[in-house]
Formats: sequence, structure tokens, C-alpha cells
Amino acid sequence: MSKMRCDAAGPITLLICCLMLCGILFVTAGWFVPNTYSLNSSLPATVNEANIYRYERVESGKAVSTVIGMVCLLFADVGLLIMLVNVVTKCGCTQKHLPDHESNERVPVLPSPKQR
Repeated sequence: MSKMRCDAAGPITLLICCLMLCGILFVTAGWFVPNTYSLNSSLPATVNEANIYRYERVESGKAVSTVIGMVCLLFADVGLLIMLVNVVTKCGCTQKHLPDHESNERVPVLPSPKQR
């Protein structure tokens, strides 16, 4: 089995996965958490005013959660793009394979047919 010199960036990959997971959770919370506060004509005005305040606080929290999630997803996408460019430029077509056995011997380089 041959080994390649292209190593994956472990901690960066873990960071990107965490950013994506947090982003998905925050956006999901922002979009799908219901806001159950509403006005009711049978309640006194002070209770309705408190419900309006709670409704606005929940909506503000949902908006902040969505924005935080979008920022996390944006950073994760930028990280994935950087990793993709890094892999393509460094490991694309110029992969260097190590010999199957680890030794200190030099592998002889044969001249090309044009040089013979």
C-alpha cells in the first residue's frame, strides 16, 4: 500500500464541522421555534401589553439566532473553500507516492528516452 504526502488538516476539519453544526442548529432554532405569544381581546390591556413585549423579545431572539447561524455557516463555507483550494493546488495532479517500504535507500532515477 502506498502512502501519500498530502495530509488532511485534522483540527481545521473539526473546527469547520463544529461551525457547520452550530450554524445549522442556530438557523433551525431561528426559523422553526414557534412564537406563541398573541393578543387576546378577553384579556386586560396590561396583559396584552406584556404579551406584545414577550412577542417582540422572542422575535428578536429568533432573528439573532438566525444571523449567528448564518455567520457560522459562512465561516464554515469559507473554510471548506480554502481547504478545497489547498487540496487542489498541493495534492491535485502532483501527488508524490512514497515507496511501500520505509527505507533510507535512494530510488534510482532513470533518464528519459530523449536523454539516452
